[in-house]
Amino acid sequence: PLLMHVDKNEVMYNDTKRFVVKARKAGVEVVLHESHDLFHVWHLFARYMPESKRSIKDIGTFVRNHIS
Repeated sequence: PLLMHVDKNEVMYNDTKRFVVKARKAGVEVVLHESHDLFHVWHLFARYMPESKRSIKDIGTFVRNHIS
């Protein structure tokens, strides 16, 4: 399973969307979270941004749900 986080304004948006489509066609379970008004690698700023904290919590939940 894959968890993808992407912002609609970031440079990787279209690539991420294409990747998700291809992965799903190949039978891969993909969860895509699209944010708005953030920037590439916003996760690195969890100390300062609530959006980053939420994204990191989302990652933790995803991992726990798939390894238990």
